[in-house]
Amino acid sequence: MPADWSLNVGLKSLLPWIEPLGLSLLILTAVLVHFLKSRRWRMAAASGLPWAILLLTTCTPMPQLLLGTLEKPWASTDLSGLPTADAVVVLGGSAAPSLTELVGAHFTIGTDRLITAVELVRRGKSDTLVCGGGGRRQRGNLASEADAVKTWLDSWKVVNTPVISLGICADTHDEAVKTAALMKEKKWSTVILVTSASHMQRAEAAFKKAGCQVICAPCNWLSSPLKDTPHFGFHGPRASGADLFHAWFHEIIGIWVYRIRGWI
Repeated sequence: MPADWSLNVGLKSLLPWIEPLGLSLLILTAVLVHFLKSRRWRMAAASGLPWAILLLTTCTPMPQLLLGTLEKPWASTDLSGLPTADAVVVLGGSAAPSLTELVGAHFTIGTDRLITAVELVRRGKSDTLVCGGGGRRQRGNLASEADAVKTWLDSWKVVNTPVISLGICADTHDEAVKTAALMKEKKWSTVILVTSASHMQRAEAAFKKAGCQVICAPCNWLSSPLKDTPHFGFHGPRASGADLFHAWFHEIIGIWVYRIRGWI
């Protein structure tokens, strides 16, 4: 094994610990050890809590496993075997309207949602694509994600079917209500609902509560236990772990809020 290769691997393994996230964890570790050695138990507890949270969410597989509990119920879904429906409805989170990007949209980590919806239409699962999404303020005006995506799809002629924008939606509940109104107007009976697997539980419940008959099409799988290359065990700090924990926590809180508000 070349010496320079081993050196590169060693340096890469150290890199996470000299970046802001790793440095923060090291500093918290030093502070915690100091308080423990000086028997200042209250201060040790105060510093130990953020230390434990940071360690668990960035250096262990805990966030992947938590998010996997939301994704696992949909793991056996066969998208290629879905029945046809009156429309494919893709929830927001794939892009954001942009005045700087050439196509007028900035595509995000949730782009799998849009790609999956387009592919379902291409495979003949429906002859209509409905786009949801929120809004973003640009130069004082509120721009629609769904409008930006529709403009791009139409200009590139990505699909040869009608593309309908739901306009600016406040949240998943708003997307469900607007879809229900559209289904009533168009006299549709069933739609295919496309969103991230971790978000599907809340999305399906919200759409059903709004009166929509849906066929679930989960995508955008994020937890490594459901991927081909799972990562288990302790590792250097990774911001991706915090992102996965955020996605899980956001859904758990969202489900509670939706239940309290009677949206699911």
